[in-house]
Amino acid sequence: MGSQLSSVKALMLVAAASSLLATVGVASAAEIASDNASNYTAGQFDSAIVPNQGSGFQNWYVNIVNNNSPPYAGLFLDTSGTSIATASNSWGVYANTPSGGNDPKVDLYRPLVGDNGTGTGALESGQTMSWSMLSTGVAGTGADNLTSIGVALQNGVNTGGFDEFVFEYGNFSGEGDHALISDANGTTSTPIDFAELSAGLKLAFTLTTASTYNFTVDTTGGTLLYSHSGSIAASINQFDLFDYNTTGGDGYFNSLAVSSTSTPEPASLAMFGAGALGLLGLARRRWRI
Repeated sequence: MGSQLSSVKALMLVAAASSLLATVGVASAAEIASDNASNYTAGQFDSAIVPNQGSGFQNWYVNIVNNNSPPYAGLFLDTSGTSIATASNSWGVYANTPSGGNDPKVDLYRPLVGDNGTGTGALESGQTMSWSMLSTGVAGTGADNLTSIGVALQNGVNTGGFDEFVFEYGNFSGEGDHALISDANGTTSTPIDFAELSAGLKLAFTLTTASTYNFTVDTTGGTLLYSHSGSIAASINQFDLFDYNTTGGDGYFNSLAVSSTSTPEPASLAMFGAGALGLLGLARRRWRI
């Protein structure tokens, strides 16, 4: 009977040791900043003053160019339940060029908060900025017929920001509708088409070193559509969600986030390893009893 009990205990110790070993090297995602449209109610996202909801971000800064009167460009809280919505809500934007008018543009800036909760933060190596976007039409008007909807990751804050990375979809210099990436290496065309954009995209920019990154575009269901690696010239301090002259439809954004992937420190790994080996050794000794 005693031998049987010892065997059971030994098996339990082996299982515990295996569990400890399985945890070694496992990474976990830590949220640094987060906000989505479900944090807003009617009337909170339809003017130049938007409340600062979510966490880890500074106040929104809204800049609308060539709005004219009545307004041809602006923002709104969409509650129709788009494919990128959270609790049926998305952040909506529009930029409709009037006949004979100037091309309008909407910029929604969202700077990061510093590590101590004050000042301006910067994306660090190993951290990811993510967002979702969708458009119902990008046809434009005006003399040049240029259109664009997208997100810029910028150095600096508010209107003083400079683009370090841009993903945008539109009509550029009469080239027809397509998606582009711009960074320190120049401009790169991507295979993302309007059908994919109108179905909704989830995008993620991960800083792999101080000056290099990996970028992915997924469907809302998580299927990878495109990936790209490149470099930036300076640190990134804010999101800029923008819509330029997309008279053909509205644009939608949601789910801004900054996250970090962390792994156990070497000291923690050593402790796990020592503990697991100790348990395995004890199990072997008891197995022989």
